[in-house]
Amino acid sequence: MPLASAPASRFSLALLFLLSLPFLVSCLTSPRDADTPPVAAETPPAPAQVATLESMLNERIANPFDSTQTVSLFYATNRATQDVVLQCLDPFFSIKPGPGTRYGICRISVPVNREVGSLDEATEAGSDVHTTFRSLEHLPLTKPEFEAKLATQPEDALVFVHGFNVKFQEAAYRASQILFDTKFQGSAYLFSWPAGAPDRFLSSAYIATTYAENLSNAEGARKDFQEFITSLIAARKRIFLVVHSMGHQVVLPVLAALPSLAEPASGVPSGSVGARKVIQELVLNAPDFPADTFAQLTPALLKSASRITLYCSPLDNALLASSRLNKNARAGSCRNVPGLDVINVSNVDTPTLGVGGLGHGYYSGRPVVGDLSQVFLGLEAKKRLFIQKSFTPDREAFVLRK
Repeated sequence: MPLASAPASRFSLALLFLLSLPFLVSCLTSPRDADTPPVAAETPPAPAQVATLESMLNERIANPFDSTQTVSLFYATNRATQDVVLQCLDPFFSIKPGPGTRYGICRISVPVNREVGSLDEATEAGSDVHTTFRSLEHLPLTKPEFEAKLATQPEDALVFVHGFNVKFQEAAYRASQILFDTKFQGSAYLFSWPAGAPDRFLSSAYIATTYAENLSNAEGARKDFQEFITSLIAARKRIFLVVHSMGHQVVLPVLAALPSLAEPASGVPSGSVGARKVIQELVLNAPDFPADTFAQLTPALLKSASRITLYCSPLDNALLASSRLNKNARAGSCRNVPGLDVINVSNVDTPTLGVGGLGHGYYSGRPVVGDLSQVFLGLEAKKRLFIQKSFTPDREAFVLRK
């Protein structure tokens, strides 16, 4: 269709202006409704404010984690130990429960030249330090020595609790990787409970047996975790607690009991240290925990944590299997809970054709780690990159976009 001629276009615009003039005049001359406040225009921050914010962010991220680094990982575990050379590797730490809580420090070399989330290990002396993880040193500590060390560490404490079928070495590497990839500006802590399985042929019966054994070990580790987390609370750390999968069986009942265990000063809410809640950020990843029980614990959890973020996926095949085995819905399969930031991540971690792969380990990959770094900075969910409001608010509050 040919464009209209220039005179015709000018005539149409003039006619439109004349027809609109009475309306424009009435808008300009009519009095404002007394009950309607004036709409304030959004004022951009002043240059000085922007400069201050930039300075604060750059000062906060003092360590850029832009090169291979050694992480001093503090740990507590109730795993039994085996009669081998003392080290932070699987041959030393068993998959069976031990007689009590052990403490120590693992020094882990975290490579920079790798895919986010990968845990490739150095298998020989000549392996590239910039592409493979390696355990450099193991320093065992008594509980008094551990607590004395806490006083020398930064206020911010990143605590990781792993999930089902994870041995100590993988858990230590994972905690170090999360610290490194989120550029967390504080110390790293690991609580490792007796998860894992003997090296043998996988079968459905074997997996069911391993699941039952791991679940029993997780439930049996609660007292040890309580001892560990209480030490961090007593040291007045700002705790950023990241939990995965079956690790919620260890953590959630303990945190829910913290308000009743605490003895705060007069006028200070229970579950708090001073005027602050004992957990700064509680991050729940794919919780293998009954959804109904989780909803019942939520009010108590909110008394202990300043904010709770729950990453979930209805396409998580591991949790679908757990749901069938336990005959109930699991919290990590997505069900919105008031007061929490429930974020559906299935867009960024969909199993192949809906069936291939577990869709359960997304918490350590780039999309979720990128969001997690913003959680640690304190940004509200709706203001973080690639977060959108959900179109199915009964299932989740937000969705992480691809």
